[in-house]
Formats: sequence, C-alpha cells, structure tokens
Amino acid sequence: MRRRGVRPEEVRFVELHGTGTRAGDPVEARALGAVYGVGRDAPLLVGSVKTNIGHLEGAAGVAGLVKAALSVREGVLPASLNFTEPNPGIPLEELGLRVPTDATPVDDGAPPLGGVSSFGLGGTDCHVVVERAPEQPTPREDEGPGGAVPLVLSAASGPALRGQAARLRDHLELTGAEPRDVAYSLVTTRTVFAHRAVVRAGGPERARELLGALADGEVPEGVWVGEAVPDRVADGVRTDDGRGSRGGSRRWRRVGRDGRWRPRRWRRGAMGSLWGRSRTAPRWQATVAV
Repeated sequence: MRRRGVRPEEVRFVELHGTGTRAGDPVEARALGAVYGVGRDAPLLVGSVKTNIGHLEGAAGVAGLVKAALSVREGVLPASLNFTEPNPGIPLEELGLRVPTDATPVDDGAPPLGGVSSFGLGGTDCHVVVERAPEQPTPREDEGPGGAVPLVLSAASGPALRGQAARLRDHLELTGAEPRDVAYSLVTTRTVFAHRAVVRAGGPERARELLGALADGEVPEGVWVGEAVPDRVADGVRTDDGRGSRGGSRRWRRVGRDGRWRPRRWRRGAMGSLWGRSRTAPRWQATVAV
C-alpha cells in the first residue's frame, strides 16, 4: 500500500478467507484490525462469500476475488448471510470491524478499494487490494476498423442464412450487445458454411437495419452475399507482394485453379468465395476487402 500511495483507512472492505475455525478466524480478524482498523472514521466492513455460495475448496480464493471485483465495480458490498454474533475471540468494535448483514454501499464519491485475503492449505497466504477500473470513453457508433464493423454470417442454405440474420438482429436488439464484440465472436467461434454474407455496419442501429434487410432477402448497400466455390481462391483479393504494377493494390483480380491472373470486376456477391481455398494458391498474402 505504501508503494501505491494508499492509506489503510481508504480501504472500505475486506473479503475474508474465513477459515471457520476457533483459532484461525480470531488471528485473521486481529491482523486486519492492526493494519486497517486504526484511525478510521467508519469500521472496516468484513465478510466472506462462503456465506453466500459455500466453500469452493480450491476455487474459494478466486470466488472471493470475483466478489470483491464486482463490489468495487458496482459500489455495493453484498450481505454476509446467517451472521448473528461473532466468535467470542473476535471483539469487532475494538478492532474497528463490522460484518454487514444487508447490502451496503461502499462508494462514497471516491473509487472504492477492497481487500481480499486467501490462505492456502500449504501455508501460502495472499492479500491483495483491488480498485475499480478507470472509466473508458464510450466509442462512437461509427468507430471501428475502417469506420465500420463487418459482421460475417454463414449457413448451409440461403433460407438458413436469412434466418441467421434475423436471429442476430433480434439478439442485438434484445441484449444491446456491441457489434464489434459480436463480429469477433462470429469469426472466431462459428462454423463456416457455403452460403455467406458480410454486413458492414457502423453502429448497433445500422447493424439491426441491415440484418433486417438481409433477413427479408434484400441486399442493400453495405451487405454482400454469395456462395463459396470449392478449390478456388477468393474472387476478391488484394495482393501485397511488392511486385510493382502487378502487385500492391492495383486491381481486384480472380485466380483460377491454374493460378493465372484473370480480370474480374468486383461486385456484390463476388465475396462468396472469400473463404475459399486452393491447392495452387500463389505465394502472396491476400487481405479481405472488408
């Protein structure tokens, strides 16, 4: 605490390990009273998540850390259940401690600080102090890669693709999820099927609008739909090979099975084979249009 410039009286609560033993609990309480209980205007709030969810054995320490993190984030310390009177060996008032039996606010205008104690069976003791994470600026609706976020969808058929668009639209409306988070999950956790679409949205409202249009079978500006072609490199790629006029980002090209360059005009629907693969792919890096 000295290294961080934190005074003991600034810590509002401590999540106890709570051994539940006649010897262990008084030792823990007296240690907290000696460090945190001196010179306080209000008692140090103490409790244990074990009263709420039981003893999780090897996960007991991390459960206490989660409770403390949520408490400093929300500014409220949950009640310690079933508490009526302390262990006779723990003089709470003398030590400057109090067990809250109701949900208690810990945010008095300054970011609350909370301690967490965890004692291992092998003799490893740990105590940390946590604080609320700094406020992050709210991103603009049009903020994202290239000013918009690509939502990548795929399905086994055209109707299934439209159905997925409808479900995703409803999910965004129901949960208020950020399109950038949904976009990440779509490309990292979903199986890729032949029928594909990309919805390039600049914000939640625009994403719902475009997904609704796709669900109705429309392909407005900002939506690309297509079907994957097996054994063929993407219809829309940009070469980054540094080979002068034939490389760079000169034009959109299509590479067939024989690996030769052929002119092809970019259009909606051509993105259908953006995820296609080829055994004869040339040795350059392809970057997707979106």
